[in-house]
Amino acid sequence: MESLAHRQTGPVDLVVGSADADSSASTSTVCAHNSIPAPPPTPGPSPFTRSSPCRTLSFSNGVVLEFMEEDIPIPPAVSFAEDLPLLNQMWDDTPPHWQGNSALIIRGVPIPIVYWKRVYSRLHGEWRGLKSNWSLWKAGLSAVWICRRLLPASIQMVVTRWRLGTEADFWKEFSDDSGNRMSYTGVVKTLKANRVKLDEEIAACAKKEYGSQFREIFVYRKNGALHVKTKPSEIAKQYRILQNLCEGDSDESS
Repeated sequence: MESLAHRQTGPVDLVVGSADADSSASTSTVCAHNSIPAPPPTPGPSPFTRSSPCRTLSFSNGVVLEFMEEDIPIPPAVSFAEDLPLLNQMWDDTPPHWQGNSALIIRGVPIPIVYWKRVYSRLHGEWRGLKSNWSLWKAGLSAVWICRRLLPASIQMVVTRWRLGTEADFWKEFSDDSGNRMSYTGVVKTLKANRVKLDEEIAACAKKEYGSQFREIFVYRKNGALHVKTKPSEIAKQYRILQNLCEGDSDESS
């Protein structure tokens, strides 16, 4: 039985314990070769020192990283407010965006931002501090850490919008008449306002399309009772699911 899987991950070659490895192995072997500059040092020692079971993280190319919670560093304090292209490159491990670099390193392996939720969501509320930046990154490709808190929903919005076209297309939309680019905060505010308007339009469409069935389908349970949804964002979210228009892990309600 093969004990190691050797695969290419963007510009980085990794040797990672495969999912078919002998189950007696407690951790995988990970080696980062020098096809790109060495990754930045792991930020500080991990505060999670209790004994923990082995965890796994599966990347888009099939590589599986095995690690312990003790291997997880404190969340990195990073800002992309002045470098949205870098955020795009670090967001996920899909080509051609991924460049094999990340502010989060686990056992020598750079971890794309899209996986940070899986890494931190189980650890002492650390994900609460990361959540809002993570979503912001996905939305518009920029994130700002304040007191080590990542604001996620906005990030998610920025990244999604960035990838709809070229960098020139992005800045054409988010610049004034004189060609001056909006600040990160301005981009996020505009994206949020656009999202609110779109959700309101979708909610109105859902009510019209489903008619009398709306009150039976667009409901949620609270304290054992069913209630009809009234928030446009929640109605729009369910409508996208029903119409197979899901936008991925938007994290709107988690």
